Amino acid sequence: MIYKLPVSEFFYLRHGQTTDNRDGILTGGERDKGVHLTEEGKAQAESRSGWLVAKREITLICRSPMARVDETVQGMNREAQKLVIEIPNLIEWRIGDYAGMPEGEFGEGLSNFTCDPPGGETREELKRRVHDALMECFRIETRGKVLVAAHKSVGIAIKENLGITRPDEIENCVPYKFFRVGNAWDYQPELL
Repeated sequence: MIYKLPVSEFFYLRHGQTTDNRDGILTGGERDKGVHLTEEGKAQAESRSGWLVAKREITLICRSPMARVDETVQGMNREAQKLVIEIPNLIEWRIGDYAGMPEGEFGEGLSNFTCDPPGGETREELKRRVHDALMECFRIETRGKVLVAAHKSVGIAIKENLGITRPDEIENCVPYKFFRVGNAWDYQPELL
């Protein structure tokens, strides 16, 4: 199902590198305590500060309530001082039994978003939740552009919800611009 959005453009950013990213551990929405940005992740966030200052059209940052996203937004928003609102439905995919396990044990299905994790949220549940979160962001901000700061699975859900099928990787702390092209959607990384 392709979801409709009431905007023609918005921005998305996955959090900076975490200890679990570095160590190859599946984090999921169940694990927040003890999962923080690495020094590299903090540097990534701080290096995006100039980009955020230059993006005057961004007037609101909607972020996941998870610590790794909060740390990322704080690092990149020190100078710009954009309004930040926490959106609970932007948390990471709840991956049930897979949370805290090494990535390699489950093949590509989970990381490629092609299987439903046992004891966790289905892909369709995630996609509906992410759509609801985006709609909440766009109800709050009607004049400027929104930056959605969240997680890899949220970015994948956004792509699928908008009918984007390219299998590009969603990198840590790279801002992406999502935009309409006629009746379709596309996205691209922002030049830094």
